[in-house]
Amino acid sequence: MVALSVIGIIIAALLFDIVVSQIKQAIRRSRRKKRGASAGTSEAKLLESRIDAKIEPGVFHYRGQTWCHLRPDGNAVVGVNDLIHRIVGRFDEVRPPVPGQYLRRGEKAVLVRQGDNELYLLSPLTGTVSAVNEKLASEPELPKNDPYGAGWLYSITPEEADYDISYLMIMRRAEDWVLRETERMRAFFMDLYHKGAAVKSAPDTNEFEGILERLDGKAWVIFKDQFIYQQEWRS
Repeated sequence: MVALSVIGIIIAALLFDIVVSQIKQAIRRSRRKKRGASAGTSEAKLLESRIDAKIEPGVFHYRGQTWCHLRPDGNAVVGVNDLIHRIVGRFDEVRPPVPGQYLRRGEKAVLVRQGDNELYLLSPLTGTVSAVNEKLASEPELPKNDPYGAGWLYSITPEEADYDISYLMIMRRAEDWVLRETERMRAFFMDLYHKGAAVKSAPDTNEFEGILERLDGKAWVIFKDQFIYQQEWRS
């Protein structure tokens, strides 16, 4: 019964994703026609490097920069998405929750530390932590090297997956969201630079990937508020 329930949830989510994607594509086409040739040519120079964040088939994404994969046994594996680690840069420490810990969707679940700067990734599901990736203690770079495989963070026994799924994205809907987030982040960092944000190193670099590694703690605080915390209420 658990397996059938999980399959039903995934099928419903896929159908919803297809409908939403078609509507969004129609809206984008309409907007492009309205803009037409009116776009100006004097655009500000963009940060260099294009980030093509990967989206794993069958994986649900959450706006707290995490993903989850529902398994037939009723548990779910949780990890960090391919976008956030590219922006953060180096991972010095990754501290997952502890087995038996109860988490609510949107609650701070996994600590990521780089030097003196820290951020928390949010739980995509409500439930009880059933296991954690013990390799993270000695290999904090695992989520960067293999975000959808060996770099998983923890597994959780969902309490209300059929409800939480409405806050998650899959397939084309997840791809569209990652693309929007990438461009929103690019605009955010361009604005920081224009406002004279403190850069810790390589002040003449224009690279987008790993950009937080070059910015000070104030930039981290603003970034966390804008792109990780409280995202489902701002969407």
